[in-house]
Amino acid sequence: MMGTQNHSPTDPFEIARTVAEAVRALPEVAALGSGRYAEAATYGPDGRVRGVVVRAEPPGWLVEVHLVARYSAHLDLEGTAARVRAQVSEALARRGVATRVDVFIDDITV
Repeated sequence: MMGTQNHSPTDPFEIARTVAEAVRALPEVAALGSGRYAEAATYGPDGRVRGVVVRAEPPGWLVEVHLVARYSAHLDLEGTAARVRAQVSEALARRGVATRVDVFIDDITV
């Protein structure tokens, strides 16, 4: 049937969507980033997920998360990256997806 998509838990586009949703839920994340030198995104039939790059890395996936951190007086970038990594890993584990998660803080906003 035309227009019907088979969304598998191991589809890179669906993995990227899950990652984006998990990252946006964190209060210290203002937005997903765009990357510094090249666009950081995953493309699929329904468009793109900006700020998340998904690549096959047997036996699982490599996920790069690019984000803009929200400034606060107690901003801890290492802690923010660790919380993002944990949040993404947990969200993907619920879907049965094994990943390595790298976090890039592209910018900080007030």
